[in-house]
Amino acid sequence: MNVDISIVVVNYNTSALTRKCIESINRYVPANLSYEIIVVDNNSKFEDYIDLTNSVETASGLKMIRNRKNLGFAGGFMTGALRANGNFLFFVNSDVLVIEDSFTPFVTLMNAQTDIGVCGGQVLTCEYKHEKSFDHFITFGYKVLGPWLYEKMYPGKKSRTKEYFEPIDVDMTHGCYMVFRKKYFDEVGGLDDNIFLYYEEMDICKRLQKKGHRVVMEPRTKIVHLGGASTPKNMLIKKELLISYLYVLQKNFGVFQFLLAHVFLSVVFFFKSIVKPKYFSIFFMLLFHGNGLTKSLKHKQKISPA
Repeated sequence: MNVDISIVVVNYNTSALTRKCIESINRYVPANLSYEIIVVDNNSKFEDYIDLTNSVETASGLKMIRNRKNLGFAGGFMTGALRANGNFLFFVNSDVLVIEDSFTPFVTLMNAQTDIGVCGGQVLTCEYKHEKSFDHFITFGYKVLGPWLYEKMYPGKKSRTKEYFEPIDVDMTHGCYMVFRKKYFDEVGGLDDNIFLYYEEMDICKRLQKKGHRVVMEPRTKIVHLGGASTPKNMLIKKELLISYLYVLQKNFGVFQFLLAHVFLSVVFFFKSIVKPKYFSIFFMLLFHGNGLTKSLKHKQKISPA
């Protein structure tokens, strides 16, 4: 049965946060929009999965799916997207809290401007302070110059730190809350599940733009992002960040951009490893494994028995 919006939430060992996220969604979806919530458990610890199912199983219009293998950000959301019936897909991180009707403004805007492929809102911290809600494509030049100097050298690029009051076109929106027109999402093949973590939004926003679809940040709609609850920061995650970045860069911006960034990062991590030897593993990965996809955490995930 078709609905106006499909809301997909991926849980990975964050049942308490996911429950609060779902409660906030149910509180603010307006009565005039038909909706479904699809919760994908990305092979969490069994006790976390059971805790989540026990707390949300009675929610109306909710589908619960359990992946027997952790498919990462893209794979988890694609599991939900493939079962979605809505005209619009709302991808919502489990560490997001909806604090107002963050649904009607997107549907209204995207119905009025049918060339928009994806929208994001104004992201707030848990202290309700403005957070960066969009970014520029992280090309080699952006990586070397940094955001402040990059924006100074390219005045056509909008400031990431400025407060906006009307929708603006951007390179890519924040990945914690993305609203896709499902027709265009399907047209570009959805999220690329070669990417296990990070840079998924850069990849799909670039692919949408190549098809002539706009990427927009709607600042009048605000959500709270608690940030990084399911992803511990360690050396493996730092490697995954680089693996995803180099893959997305080569895929969307060409071999020359990839080679420049690869050489630059290799030099950076060589000198880092002299000061902190723990970085030698990253340097060797860059030196011997190209864009590093074979070293992705995706290939280390195991299938659970249930």
